[in-house]
Amino acid sequence: MVADAFGRPVAVDASQSDHHAEQAKSFAAEAIERLGSAAIVCWCHDGDRRSTAFAVRACAGQETGILCGLLAAETSPEALAPLQATLEACGALALLAIGSAKTVKQLRVRVAHLKAQQETLADSYEKAVAATIEEHQQRLSEQKAHFSRMSAVMQTAADAIITADEHGRIEMFNRTAEKIFGYSAQEIIGQPVWLIIPPAAQEQHQQFFGEVSGPRRQFDFIREVSGVRKDGTLVPLLLSVSTVEVDERPLATIIARDITEQKRREEELARYRAHLEELVAERTAELQRANQSLTEMCHAAEQANEAKTRFLANMSHELRTPLHGILSFAAFGVKESLTASPERLRSYFEKIDRCGKSLLALINDLLDLAKLESGKATYDFASTDLRMLALSAADEQSSRCAEKGIRLLVAKCPFDTKIVGDAMKLLQVFRNLLDNAIKFSPQGSTVEVLFQQKTDKIQAAVCDQGVGIPENELEAIFDKFVQSSKTRTSTGGTGLGLAICREIVTAHRGRIWAENRPGGGAAVCFELPFDPRSTDGPVDHTARPA
Repeated sequence: MVADAFGRPVAVDASQSDHHAEQAKSFAAEAIERLGSAAIVCWCHDGDRRSTAFAVRACAGQETGILCGLLAAETSPEALAPLQATLEACGALALLAIGSAKTVKQLRVRVAHLKAQQETLADSYEKAVAATIEEHQQRLSEQKAHFSRMSAVMQTAADAIITADEHGRIEMFNRTAEKIFGYSAQEIIGQPVWLIIPPAAQEQHQQFFGEVSGPRRQFDFIREVSGVRKDGTLVPLLLSVSTVEVDERPLATIIARDITEQKRREEELARYRAHLEELVAERTAELQRANQSLTEMCHAAEQANEAKTRFLANMSHELRTPLHGILSFAAFGVKESLTASPERLRSYFEKIDRCGKSLLALINDLLDLAKLESGKATYDFASTDLRMLALSAADEQSSRCAEKGIRLLVAKCPFDTKIVGDAMKLLQVFRNLLDNAIKFSPQGSTVEVLFQQKTDKIQAAVCDQGVGIPENELEAIFDKFVQSSKTRTSTGGTGLGLAICREIVTAHRGRIWAENRPGGGAAVCFELPFDPRSTDGPVDHTARPA
C-alpha cells in the first residue's frame, strides 16, 4: 500500500507493470486532487484471479469516494463480480477498465464530469443545508419568543405558579410564589416541594408524587390548604394541582392563590353576620319590649279612660248629691219659712251646711291634687310629732267610729316620733288613710295606727280589718281616680285620697305602699326620713318594704 502527497492511501498491485503503475499513480493523484477520494485502488489484471482478490482486500474497510481499476480486456464478468460487490459496499463512484492511454484519457473526461456533478450536488447540498439551518433558526427564534412570552405571563401572573418533576423537585418558581413564600427562585429551584408544605401534610404530598411517578400519572384537583413561608408562618392557599407528560415524563403544575385577604373578609363577614344576628335579636327584643310597653300603655290608657269614666260618674254623683241636698233643703226652707217652726228651719240649715262642706271638701281635694302634681304646692317644713298628728286625725274621726262601732287605736311609741315635715299636709295624709280605713272596715272592727323606727327613718301604718286589696291592685290604687275593685261600688268616693297622700309623702322624700295583712284586712304604710332635707336622690314612692 502506497500513499499520495496528502497522506491518503493508494493501493497498487505489485504485479502490474511499471508503465501501468506510473499511469495509475498519476491518475490516482489527479483523481484525489479533483474529487478528494479517501482511497483509490489501482491494479492490473493478468488473466487470473490473483489481482481481483488483491483489489477486494484493498477495498475492504475503506471509505472510498472513487475507485479506479486498471483491468485487462479479457477480464471476465465472473471475475469482477466480487470486486463489484465490495466496491458498492464501500460507496465507490465508478469502476472503469483501463487498458490503454486512450482509456485513461476517457477516464479523465469521466472524472471531470463526475467532478461537475459533485460540485452541483455539493452546491445543492449547501443550499439545502443553509435553508434547513435558516428554517431551524427561525423556528428556534419563534420558540424563543413564545417561551419569552409564556415566561413573562407566568412570572407576572397574580397567582403563584410552581412546577415540579415526578420526584417533587421544584423546576419553576414565579415571582408571585417568591412573594407568597419568601423564597427566591434561585434558592428554591431544585429543592423538594414539601419545603413549602406544613409537616402534617408532607407525607400526603410525598405519596402524591410517588403516584405521579407511577402508573397513575395524571391528576387534577383543587382544594384549600396551608403553605409554609420561609419564616415558618402559615399562609392559607387555594391550591390547584394538575399533571401532564412532557418529553415522556410527568410534570406537576401547582397554582397557588393567597387567600389570606379572602379568609379575613370571610371572618369579618362571619363576625358581621353574628353581630347582625345579635343586632336582630336585640332589635327584636327592643320591639318586643316596645310592643309590651305599648300594650301596657294601651292597657294603662284603657285603665285611665275607665278611671276617668268612673271618676266622672263618681264626681257627678259626689257633686250632685250635696248640690241636690243644698237645693232641696233650701227649697224646703223657702217654702216653709213662714209656717215652719224655728227648730225645723234650723235642721234645714244644718243639712245645707253639711252638704256644702262635703262639696267643698271634694273641690278642695281636686284643687289640692292639681296643685301637688303641678309642683306649685308650698311646704312648711318644721319639727312636728308624727304620733300627735295621728291622734289629731283620729279625734276628728271619733264620731264616725262611734256610729259604726269601730275601735280606733293609735299605738304608743317607746321612741321619739318627731320629724321635720309639713304638719298640715302630713295631717291630711292621716285623715285620708283613716277615712279609707274606717270606710272599708265592717262594724265592730278595729282600726290601728302603728309606728316603727328605722335607722334614720320612721314608718307609720294604718291597718283595717276590711276585705283587703287584690294583689294586682296594690300599686294601682295610688293612681288618680282609681279605687279597689272590691270596694268600688259600695263605698263611693272619688279615688283621689291615696293619690294626694302619695304626692305629699314623695315631697317629704318618703315612700308609700299598700299590703294585705296575714289575718285579713289591709294596711297602708308610709316611711319618712327624720329630716327630708338630708336625703338625696329619687324615691320610689310606691315601693314595698324589703
